Amino acid sequence: MHSPENLNDLTEFLGRWHEQHLNRRLAAIGELLHRHADTHPELTVLADWFGELREMLRLHGIKETRFLFRHIRLRQRTARLPHGAAKP
Repeated sequence: MHSPENLNDLTEFLGRWHEQHLNRRLAAIGELLHRHADTHPELTVLADWFGELREMLRLHGIKETRFLFRHIRLRQRTARLPHGAAKP
């Protein structure tokens, strides 16, 4: 496993790991629901709901990557600036 050296490495690692892990798990659950929907019709309703949840989680992940992790990296860069230096 990758050992992050600093906060920037950590946020990049977490963003990639989280996205990959979440995508694998969500895909597996979606496949399971659709595979068994023929023999268990009630799963069709659950599969529809899960599709909506999956999209919400995807959008949440994009927000984390674009805003939260970027903000953390920016804060780390500005924390390393010498006193009185201009911010990027």
